[in-house]
Amino acid sequence: MAEVDSSKKVYLFLHGRMDLHEKMLNSLESNGFQKDNAIMGNPKQAGEVGDYMVQLWPPGPKDRKSSLNSSHSSV
Repeated sequence: MAEVDSSKKVYLFLHGRMDLHEKMLNSLESNGFQKDNAIMGNPKQAGEVGDYMVQLWPPGPKDRKSSLNSSHSSV
C-alpha cells in the first residue's frame, strides 16, 4: 500500500450528509491531516493530481472511501 502524505489537500464529498462534516474533519485530524487542508469538493473541483479525495460511501456514514487523484480527464 502507498504511503499517505498527510500534508496534502483533501477534497471531501459528503453526498448530502452535511450533518457529518465536523465528524469527518475530526476523523481526518485524528489520522494526521490538518483541518485547514480539508476542502469541500464538487464535480468541478475535485483536486489536482496528487491530492486526496475522501467520500462518505452509501449505505452509511461508517463507510468511507479514500483515494489519491492520479489523473484528470474530461467527461
